Amino acid sequence: MQPPKVLPYNANKADPVQLQVPIHSQSMLSQQRPSQRPPLLINLMASSTQSTRPPVKLDPSPESSQGLEASTAMMDEDLQSFARLCNELAFSYWRAITSEKISSARSLVISPFALTSMLSMVFLGARGSTSGEMNEILKLDDMVTFNPHLIFKNITNSVEQATDSDIATAAFVREIFSDRANGKILPFFKEKTQQLYAGHVEEVNFHVVNDIVRRRTNLLVKRHTMGKVLEYLRTNSVWVNGPLATISANLFQTDCSHGSTTDRDGEMFFQVHPTVRQRRLVPIPAVLYRSGFLAGYEPSLDATIVSFGRVENTVSTVYVMPGHQSSISPMDKLHRTGA
Repeated sequence: MQPPKVLPYNANKADPVQLQVPIHSQSMLSQQRPSQRPPLLINLMASSTQSTRPPVKLDPSPESSQGLEASTAMMDEDLQSFARLCNELAFSYWRAITSEKISSARSLVISPFALTSMLSMVFLGARGSTSGEMNEILKLDDMVTFNPHLIFKNITNSVEQATDSDIATAAFVREIFSDRANGKILPFFKEKTQQLYAGHVEEVNFHVVNDIVRRRTNLLVKRHTMGKVLEYLRTNSVWVNGPLATISANLFQTDCSHGSTTDRDGEMFFQVHPTVRQRRLVPIPAVLYRSGFLAGYEPSLDATIVSFGRVENTVSTVYVMPGHQSSISPMDKLHRTGA
């Protein structure tokens, strides 16, 4: 997908940068919990147990530096247009979900690529007015110079099989369950979904579909991760309704081997929202990155953007934080500016 444009800074040539980012990963080195708790945290904000350190000045890269845009500079115009469309869909998903006024005590994580590719897989079997309505949103039939389904396949394979980037484990599992009482699904559709999306299509008894979803999803995630994740859904249940249900299960774990815990305790703390009956601090593993990332401030968004991962890598992890490094603006300002 086409990355956001930022004013890049080259951290490889600067003085050691002390930037702390909470990251979930199985490859983290275990650290002992500090005996002293940090000051009070508000609204899921994080704080280190170390004393506040002065900011580090970053030396800017040359004006000619393209940052992450260098990875898409040579892309065909049609592919760039398709990438922009997918990005627009991503923000549309976000606005639709957040407009429902979900509880601020919850953490919300969505995968726009997983949603778009799942809809594209369903689009393979759509006919008549349903096909037309889906195409108004996805624009898949408007792509005449390339096959968008092959693009999604290539992205999926490159991420799941990547060996040159900071990915520990990744999986994209797509499933379609149909009520057995309504008849069988065409074998042609099953073959196409398997060929292009490694999708699983099955007719089931919807009286016991929730247990089937859990067992099938665990099996497929285990297969996609080569046995690294044995039980994706444990006690959790996914409730679906007939006569047709789609499931998208996604896993992305970062390899933090390029980070360190030098001069840091290896943990940050998050506070459960004050509306929760009992306040408690939740320790989160953390690492310190001193180089190998891009950072910059985007005035039009009033946001600081940090990207981990080299331009030549398969995946870059991009963090967008409201405000300037020395002056953080309200969290909702990023939403108001249309990000």
